[in-house]
Amino acid sequence: VELLKKASHAFSSRFSKLMNRKMTRHPYEVIQQPYPIYEWMAPIPSHKYDWNRAEDSLLTTYGMEGGRGVLRDWNEEYQCCHEMPRDTLVDRILYNRTKYRVYLDFRDAAVKGACAVINGNI
Repeated sequence: VELLKKASHAFSSRFSKLMNRKMTRHPYEVIQQPYPIYEWMAPIPSHKYDWNRAEDSLLTTYGMEGGRGVLRDWNEEYQCCHEMPRDTLVDRILYNRTKYRVYLDFRDAAVKGACAVINGNI
């Protein structure tokens, strides 16, 4: 960064403005949320013998809550997110993070269910 600052005056002034703007924002606004990586999109690795594979296939719950056999009510969770307060900055950040977490959980369960249907397990 220092080399670019010395090489370009425009970069130096814009970089300092950018950093000042980032420092005035709340840390939750600056940190990017990680996106999950789906194994079905990656190349298939070579087959390796695994003692736990049979157990994993028997215990797959396809979107149910934690192997207990309880279905999650996605609509209820999403509606609860909308009922959260959004008055202060912290409230809005918690609202957005909770809503995003419910969305990611739903998407993960939907992908697992779709893969199970395609594989003929359901």
